[in-house]
Amino acid sequence: MSSQIQQSQPSTIYNMSYNFSRLIGPTLFVVSIFYLRNKPTCLYIFVFGFILNPIINLFLKKIIKQPRPNYNKNLEKAFKIKDNLGEFVPADNYGMPSGHANLIFYTTTYLYLITHDMNLLVFTVILSILTSIQRVVYKKHTIEQVVVGGIIGIGLGYFFYYYCEKTIKEKNIENIV
Repeated sequence: MSSQIQQSQPSTIYNMSYNFSRLIGPTLFVVSIFYLRNKPTCLYIFVFGFILNPIINLFLKKIIKQPRPNYNKNLEKAFKIKDNLGEFVPADNYGMPSGHANLIFYTTTYLYLITHDMNLLVFTVILSILTSIQRVVYKKHTIEQVVVGGIIGIGLGYFFYYYCEKTIKEKNIENIV
């Protein structure tokens, strides 16, 4: 009886941690909206970047074509989309770069540069690290794929911050800091 309990505990903890980790992205998005609510230009640019990030990520995945660590050719048959030539191609077999790491580090970078709030930075960095660890532990990505995704996210965070700062200065519409 005790062996059955011990065997079920890792599965329960595993499932709970996986379900918790799935809430990190949406939680950080809501936190971002809260912190940027009084800076509408910064908020609009953030949301635009948040939408553009996955598009950039998919484009890079199609160029790099590095499979995920748990790539399964049988799944390829189930998850295919038609390209513009009418041919079926795998929808999400590629892992380089990690889209989750990209988005979470984009959000962390952009929010900190706009707010300069150290408490927010610590909170978002912790969430970013937890997300990155989760992606590797659950074999959705390799460490390299997560690191590259994070670097791209940081770069895009700086880019969109710069664009926001430039827009505000040109239009003299609100104070960024």
